Amino acid sequence: MLREATQFLSSKGLESSRLEAESMLAAALEVRRIDLYLQFEKVLTGSEVEGFRSLVRQRLTGRPLQYITGDTGFRLLDLQVDERVLVPRPETEILVEEALVFLGDSPAGEILDVGCGSGAIAVSVARECEAARVLATDVSRDAIAVARDNAQRHDVADRIRFLCADLLTPLAGAARFAAILS
Repeated sequence: MLREATQFLSSKGLESSRLEAESMLAAALEVRRIDLYLQFEKVLTGSEVEGFRSLVRQRLTGRPLQYITGDTGFRLLDLQVDERVLVPRPETEILVEEALVFLGDSPAGEILDVGCGSGAIAVSVARECEAARVLATDVSRDAIAVARDNAQRHDVADRIRFLCADLLTPLAGAARFAAILS
């Protein structure tokens, strides 16, 4: 089934068809991708086959793979994502890397993440710099909920404050930040 799905996705122009087929099959079976190979002899039930086919059909409509599987990799993290947030871009990983170099081991003040979305920046900074304290803002309450879930998932919720706010408006006159990221 995996081989057929890979060929089908490839014939529709998806460049990473094998990876995408594996990711969707793992999501349909609610297992990790590695488990597909560890349980290679597993015979799929009719409902598992239909669940997988449903995910493939969603992908062919142009729905991002990350929304189909419900997660995405970002630096050292596996983040929950859905239609309430944008999928973090690979370039943002470079921003986080450079910010961590700039901040060092002991940031002099709170770090601001404007438009936090899934929390990729805030959670990564808090996870990779134990001394970091982050204020994460977003105009969307739904995005704040996703970011908060990701912070809890990665055990950094105690070091990130969340604020539903439109860009920097409510922060006028606030204390200085060690860095402002977005």
